[in-house]
Amino acid sequence: MNDYLDSIYEQLKAADITLTYQRKIILQVLFENKDNHLSVEELYHYVRIKNPDTGVATVYRTLELLYQFGVVRKLTFGDNVTRYEMVLNKSEHKHHFICKECGAIIDINDDFISIFNDRISNNYGFYITEQSITFEGLCSQCLKKKSTFIAYSQQK
Repeated sequence: MNDYLDSIYEQLKAADITLTYQRKIILQVLFENKDNHLSVEELYHYVRIKNPDTGVATVYRTLELLYQFGVVRKLTFGDNVTRYEMVLNKSEHKHHFICKECGAIIDINDDFISIFNDRISNNYGFYITEQSITFEGLCSQCLKKKSTFIAYSQQK
């Protein structure tokens, strides 16, 4: 198995959380999709491929439990669908770019955000524990399509 998942299993066991087969499958699917932002329905679909006996209520309950333990983050973007991503580094804050055209969700990992955090902390005496910054606009693919369309329509 994976060292990260093993450490999660140990943390949950230490907190007297029963690690059922279904919970392990859910954790495995989350880890396999660690670069994605899965809705409950998407996660449920992947879990059912591995274990058809898992119910959607089990997925909801497990996600809530994992959220409370800081194993996953809840994300809600412009489509009002709650999505989940695995927390691989608790000190890392994740930010996102959402394409308003195609709905692509792109993770932003850039130093300017940590500089911004330091400035907020220093200027306001505020210790940041959670944050979520979402930028909306057009991804490079959609911008390219739109630019091509605009250029073409202006030629007529």
